[in-house]
Amino acid sequence: MADIDNDDDLDLLIGDDLGHIKLYLRDGDELSFEENLQVDGEDIDVDNRAAPRLVDWDLDGDLDLLVGSSDGLVYLFINTGDAEEYEFTDEGAISAGGEEIWMGTETCPAFGDLDGDGNRDLLVGSIWGELWFYPNTGENDDPQFGEGIQLQEQNDEDTTAIVLPQYSRPVLVDWEGDGDLDILCGLVDPEIRLYIDPAGGAPHITVDDTLEFGEINVGMRRNRNLTIGNDGNAGLTVSDITVDG
Repeated sequence: MADIDNDDDLDLLIGDDLGHIKLYLRDGDELSFEENLQVDGEDIDVDNRAAPRLVDWDLDGDLDLLVGSSDGLVYLFINTGDAEEYEFTDEGAISAGGEEIWMGTETCPAFGDLDGDGNRDLLVGSIWGELWFYPNTGENDDPQFGEGIQLQEQNDEDTTAIVLPQYSRPVLVDWEGDGDLDILCGLVDPEIRLYIDPAGGAPHITVDDTLEFGEINVGMRRNRNLTIGNDGNAGLTVSDITVDG
């Protein structure tokens, strides 16, 4: 969820099974379908099961598009319009360490400063339940990424690689309000995991077992479009892939 047309309302993007991205614009309290997002007059198509994230990639004041896919890549679409009138250009798959990022299948990206150096980094989940951190070795307005590092869960004695029960769907949010980005992650199980980023930053993080939203249970493999909308207050939106009938 993000304000794609700069009208002070949070709009909604949904990736579908065909690899397209559906835009729903908000007008007051109403959300209505606007269009499938396009490049050069054709619907954006990232193979299958698109997982979109709106971010200001190049810090030019408008929102660009990161998209995960069933093909294991992460795609970038730059907004060459402006904050009110979006128009996207296909920049292809994102690379790290000189090679395209490839996670096998079912990628889901997030973007933010995870290591505390002031540059925004890339975090990618996938079908395997892992979370991979790609440090930004470029500039904040021209991100370039070093080789991926699998995120580690830190406890009092040692660290272990984070491997969730498949379909890791990360979202970055300052959960504690301490200035550091934390990770909310949907997965195949009917639950949501919270990882707290310590002062040292990625790749070592701590798990918080106290996350409670009452009774959240959306069934198997249902959190793929987990998002955080922030219009002054934090809110949680969780979607599933169940279609009644």
